[in-house]
Amino acid sequence: MLSTEEKLQRFSESVYQDAQNRCNELIKQAEEKASAETDAYETACLEEAYHQIKKQMAQIVRSANETVSKAEIDAKSALLLKREEIIKEVFAGVLEKIAAYKQTEAYLTDLVSAAKAAKEQGEENGITVSLSKSDAHLASAVAEQSGANVTVSDTDDLIGGICVLINNTNKVLDMSFAAKLRDAK
Repeated sequence: MLSTEEKLQRFSESVYQDAQNRCNELIKQAEEKASAETDAYETACLEEAYHQIKKQMAQIVRSANETVSKAEIDAKSALLLKREEIIKEVFAGVLEKIAAYKQTEAYLTDLVSAAKAAKEQGEENGITVSLSKSDAHLASAVAEQSGANVTVSDTDDLIGGICVLINNTNKVLDMSFAAKLRDAK
């Protein structure tokens, strides 16, 4: 049989072994818990970083889009201004050529031809031809050669050419240079 001392020794070793196993188990559980908490904290930090990155990227994209949109608007504005400048230059040249053309015999011939053509459209109703103020000196020649009733406008809005009123119908045929320039724009 075992002596008391040996029994005590075995009991002591058994208790010590149980305590060691329990301690190792507690350490293992603590490490697992710490690892799980670390993983959860790391995941939370990564998610927060991801959301911050996403937010910053959206802000950068929005800012870039605003910059691009502003640049496009500025470019379109500059283009429209340049286009308007070119149109003004072209039409200034056209007005000069019209002024020169109005001094030729061909201009009177064209006025008379236009008045005759309009008179054919007006037929039984008759027509009234309007000339611009600057063409007042041609009124009698146009009336005489076309056989139409001719009036002179108080302004030079027509620039040149004729504007025809078909009597009794309120129809107006605008054959003026101003109408042709408006259509060309």
